[in-house]
Amino acid sequence: MKPLNSIIFNELYSNLKEQESFSSIKYLCSEGIETIGYGKTKSSIRKEQLTWLGVSSWDDIVEVSEAQADRLLREDIEYFHTACENKFDWFRYQQLSVKYVVINICFNIGVSGFSKFENTIELIKKRANHEASVEMLDSKWFEDVKGRALRLSKIMACGHFDVPSIGLCREEYRIFRKRVK
Repeated sequence: MKPLNSIIFNELYSNLKEQESFSSIKYLCSEGIETIGYGKTKSSIRKEQLTWLGVSSWDDIVEVSEAQADRLLREDIEYFHTACENKFDWFRYQQLSVKYVVINICFNIGVSGFSKFENTIELIKKRANHEASVEMLDSKWFEDVKGRALRLSKIMACGHFDVPSIGLCREEYRIFRKRVK
């Protein structure tokens, strides 16, 4: 298995830090889920992470330092990369921007959550990225994280990381209009 490309890693690292924001103590996110660090939740913490944090369960975590949260985030990016390569046979052959989008979504809703995006996945397999970008928006996930979803949809459609933060590109808009008619 190849290590995660440094371009994707760096983009994910900086983007997830910005999207998730740091909290040294647990708080309830917009979905009512207890969260700490950079978007770390009870369902996403792994046993080895609890061990190096020096606790035996999620409930034992009272506070994390920024350095600990940073390590959790770095490990999670690598973890989701590996999980995507193991779960999706098509993943390793995709362009960098598609890998970035898939890992970012999996960080947010898990690999099992992304697995439910059956139509999006089929379009990605066919390299129909514009159509996949629109399909991504037809989900509860989009309703929950609108801004994040729009940005990731644009990255999927345009094939590069530096996309404007608002508006659909021309091809996305054409496909979107066609679907809503």
